Amino acid sequence: MIRPIQFGDIATLQEWITAPLTEAMRLSKSTWPTASAASLAQRASTMPMPVDVYSDHDQAVIIAALPGVHPDDLDVSVHRNTATIRAVVRDGHTPTKGDGVTWYISELGRGTFERSVSFPFAIDEQGVEAQFANGLLRLVLPRREQDRPQRIPVKVGGFQAPFSLEAAAGGAADGNTTAEVMTETVAD
Repeated sequence: MIRPIQFGDIATLQEWITAPLTEAMRLSKSTWPTASAASLAQRASTMPMPVDVYSDHDQAVIIAALPGVHPDDLDVSVHRNTATIRAVVRDGHTPTKGDGVTWYISELGRGTFERSVSFPFAIDEQGVEAQFANGLLRLVLPRREQDRPQRIPVKVGGFQAPFSLEAAAGGAADGNTTAEVMTETVAD
């Protein structure tokens, strides 16, 4: 059970409401933490590559966000049921430590990124298509024919039952009316 907060007076209520704002103001006046070149390099190698992955009966699609990647620095490979994306983001656009620069925030990834996605079906490696535009890579990975769900055609008519209800009713020597009713129902 959660108990409601009890306020003894208006001053306690005011302090409870303004405490987060007071803490935010205190933090904004303190010095910003700076990042060293070593911590920036470590963070760059651990940055994730965000992807969207979906599939239907015929293919799977991977869309990967690769901002700052040049098409020449992109490598895509497919083996059996796994697609792997490797990309390099060059560090030519940022100043180095020796330039007298103080870093406050560094969230843009640099370095080599790799992401592998495995599927529960085999991929037709010859049919893979890759398109790269505006920092997004789109991979279309068709399923191998033998791994695609097969649609079974259903034939209508021509089905022979293993036994005939009419034959079963005709074979009843005691005049069972239940069998006759069933025969009439089936015949309609």
